[in-house]
Amino acid sequence: MVQNIIIDLHNGGPIIYNKKLLMSALSKKKNNLPINQIIREINKERANLLIEGLYPEYENAWLVSGVNLAIRTVGIFTDPPFSIDGIVADVALVNQITKHVNWLELIKDKNSFRQIFDEDKKGYLLMIESLEGFQPKEDLLDKLQQMDIKIVQPVYNYGNWFGGGCFDKVDGGLTDKGGLILNSLRKGKICIDHSHLGETTSFDIFRKYYPFNIATHTFSSSISPHRRGKSDFFFRRLAETNGFAALTVNPNFLCNKNLKIEDVFIRQVAHLLDIMGENKIGIGTDWDGPMPNFLVDGLNDAASKLQHNNYQLDRPSNFYNGMFDWGNIIDVLIHEFGQQLTQRLIGKNAFDFLLSIL
Repeated sequence: MVQNIIIDLHNGGPIIYNKKLLMSALSKKKNNLPINQIIREINKERANLLIEGLYPEYENAWLVSGVNLAIRTVGIFTDPPFSIDGIVADVALVNQITKHVNWLELIKDKNSFRQIFDEDKKGYLLMIESLEGFQPKEDLLDKLQQMDIKIVQPVYNYGNWFGGGCFDKVDGGLTDKGGLILNSLRKGKICIDHSHLGETTSFDIFRKYYPFNIATHTFSSSISPHRRGKSDFFFRRLAETNGFAALTVNPNFLCNKNLKIEDVFIRQVAHLLDIMGENKIGIGTDWDGPMPNFLVDGLNDAASKLQHNNYQLDRPSNFYNGMFDWGNIIDVLIHEFGQQLTQRLIGKNAFDFLLSIL
């Protein structure tokens, strides 16, 4: 039996900053480079710093957290946004990093993890954030498989050719083209991430008996009212499909003016356990701390041009601001739910789900 597994089902922050990267970003800002290009170049510098051993903060964060596996977002706010070229570049970047840093050394039972993913991934499992940059053709499956993509989030907040998003005033549901692509993804056993989908689109997918469903970074809107959250009905339907829900600790979402973030988090966990049961809940942090203000403002501007105008990454949290804070998550879960259930919530449940679908 695998023990002491910690799985972050959505390690969402694209950049963890140190002083050298901040100075570089400020320099690029002075040269009036587009925000997407700044992000792209800083990502490359981050990779080089890690490979050269000059960026210990990231590796130390992993070591302190004990996280064995992280779902890694690719293709978000690339240049141009969500383009295939940008996604391919991000995949190559993550693969370059994982050649040099082997997070699997932290795993006690490597043979079990090899059943989920190739050891070359060294502790990452890649996920695409949106299909907007892809043409709605059935050869999409071939492209995803070539990049070894196991999880796809088809829509980022606002609808595209696949279906509706959670920020749409009216979610028109799964499109005809989306339905064709869904059949293709079913053949490839690609898992659909519902985190940013509109619920009408999600229910259309459920009605088609799609068997591979997850929400890698989600929360209940009945506890934390926010349109990025999900209704109790959604979570019940997700459980009925044998799907999986991973709760975010992003302070932009777990907000309640009368409660601390950790208290809202506990309420969220208890609520989802009551709806979905003890085996279908995990953690997908979706948070690596606030970005510098000028990058937040720049991403907000870039996002507004796409109607993705909710890019709010500037709210700090006293509960969790990066992978090094996983201990806070574990402590409050043990206090509220005990050690056995905590182990399932922080990793064992997610491991069993991934093993069953991948």
